[in-house]
Amino acid sequence: MEKKYETLIGVLGWEDRFHDGIKLDIESYNFEKITLIRYTEYNRLTLSSRKKVEQICENENITLSYIDISVSDTVLKWKQLEEYFLNNDYCLKNILLEISTMPRDTTWALLYFLNSKECNIDYVYHQPNKYNPNWLSKEPGKPRLLFKHSGISKLGAQTALIIITGFEVERAKQLVYFFEPKITYLGLQKGEQFNNKERNVKMHDSIKGFTEVVEFSIDAYGEGSGYLEIKEQIEKIYNEYNVIITSLGPKLTSMSIYKIYLEFPEIALSYVPSKEFNTEYSIGIGEKYYGSFN
Repeated sequence: MEKKYETLIGVLGWEDRFHDGIKLDIESYNFEKITLIRYTEYNRLTLSSRKKVEQICENENITLSYIDISVSDTVLKWKQLEEYFLNNDYCLKNILLEISTMPRDTTWALLYFLNSKECNIDYVYHQPNKYNPNWLSKEPGKPRLLFKHSGISKLGAQTALIIITGFEVERAKQLVYFFEPKITYLGLQKGEQFNNKERNVKMHDSIKGFTEVVEFSIDAYGEGSGYLEIKEQIEKIYNEYNVIITSLGPKLTSMSIYKIYLEFPEIALSYVPSKEFNTEYSIGIGEKYYGSFN
């Protein structure tokens, strides 16, 4: 029997796996409503996807609503999400987060608001069939600490940075340059998928000249999405260092990181915005991963 959710929450995207993923989600689960965060800067780019999803919802008699926010104003974005979830009680029960094309800072913000309202939160992630072989994003911006998740600093302690790496090594370098950590832990995804060893593991060798580096392996697609491997590293260092953690790798690690954050609220969650994303970021839709946050 299919699981019933009051609401699916996602971010309006332009990739194939966004609208194809929503269609598969509707076929797999039972929704009353779909709420999509719509970044106004990308309205033109997401227009085609929006029309497809609106047609799907009309055909399936699903109520579709939008939260319009700006990607550039982080404080205003937080306040807009806070106001929305404070004033909408329909999301109090069972929620499915569609994280396939959701920025990690948005994922963490939603987990903060939904968890505070004691929602039952499940999540679904659709891999692409393949990523663009040339580039995914350009011009990484200034690293930021997530609002209300900046940790508890230990006076006089040095910084340890934990990066769950992906295919965007320049964003990882930006974190190292900005925070100037004493030591950086690189969580490297296992496997050969999407040319992982060439585009991820080997590319991050270039960081080693700027900081002391410790590497550890994770399997974001396995049970726990890297939860145990990441937690093990934090347990070694959180008493000695001010720990900052970020996810630049598989989106599933954003879920495991937030679970760990709830256990270690003294650590800080960080992310790196990018000024430009490839309009052909990925192609097609691949394997689905489903899990429960609670």
